[in-house]
This record gives sequence, C-alpha cells and structure tokens, in this order.
Amino acid sequence: MSVPIKTPVLGPFWEKKLVSFYRRVGMGGDGKIRKSDYERMADRYIQLGKLDEVKAKQVTRKAVKIWEDFLVHLATNGEITEAALVQGHRDNKYKLLETCILVFVLNFDLIDLNGNGVIQKKEYALFLKVVNADQEGNLERAFKAIDTNHDGQFSQDEFIHAGCEYFMTDDESLPSTYMFGPLI
Repeated sequence: MSVPIKTPVLGPFWEKKLVSFYRRVGMGGDGKIRKSDYERMADRYIQLGKLDEVKAKQVTRKAVKIWEDFLVHLATNGEITEAALVQGHRDNKYKLLETCILVFVLNFDLIDLNGNGVIQKKEYALFLKVVNADQEGNLERAFKAIDTNHDGQFSQDEFIHAGCEYFMTDDESLPSTYMFGPLI
C-alpha cells in the first residue's frame, strides 16, 4: 500500500480540511460530534441506500465502530468539540498514519456496500449524500481525485492513499482535498 506522507503536516489548511469533514459528520449542526452522529450517518445510509436488514446492521456496526475505536477517547461527556478534535489529532501526530490507515480500511468497507472489493461511483455518490457533500460537480471532482488509475472505480489502496493525504497534509494543491466535498 502506498501512503503519501510519513510525517503529517498539520498547518492551517489541514485544520480547515479536518474541521470541514467533521462538520459534515456532526449532523447535529452544533459543532460537536457524538456517537449519535455516527448512528445517524448509518441511518442515512440505510434510508438513502434502501438497505436490507442484514446490510443495515453491518453499516450501523461499522459506523459506530469508527466512533468507538478512533474518536470516543477525545470525547468529554460523550461529545467532541472542534477544538478538542483538532488538538486530539495534533497530539496523535506520530500515530496519525497508522490511525488513518485503520480508519480508511473501515470506511472503505462501509462504502463498499456490495462487498466486491472496489468502490463504484454509485457507492461513492451515496456516501457523499450521507455526509451532505453531494453538491453539484463534486462527485466527478472527488472521484477523479481518488481513482488514480482511471479505471472507473477505486481500490482500497487508492481510497486509503487519498484519505491519508487528506488527513495528513497541508497542501492545498492536492486533488484529494475534495474527496469529502467542498471545504466548509
């Protein structure tokens, strides 16, 4: 697996990307992230993707696992503020690559609804809807940023590479900047 950077660069643009992503996930709209936001994200997957009961349970389990394995330690009274989120990522700087890889393996499995080992455009389009990032033209731009071999789908390696690039760099010129929609 190729990763873009070993030591993260966590400057102002990185912070803007981090906050933008988590504002999309924090569906309560109050600037805080909770376990319920991940449960709500799973509910949106189930509703928008018209998932059967088995798939619905899998999606819910995976979404909650992201919260439990990677974010709950940043929470105070069950919620994470943006400031705590940014500081937590900064404090974890030297484990960020390892964490990033693990999170994006789990996210890949969440998005790959049909379980065929690649993410097709329709699966990624559903993900962008779930995280409220399906603005006009974003799907094409984001998909092109991730699909580096231009085969019309992306592998786990392509997805992890783009995700780690997004969460570990301060470089505004990288196309992965748009993988979760326009920055907020």
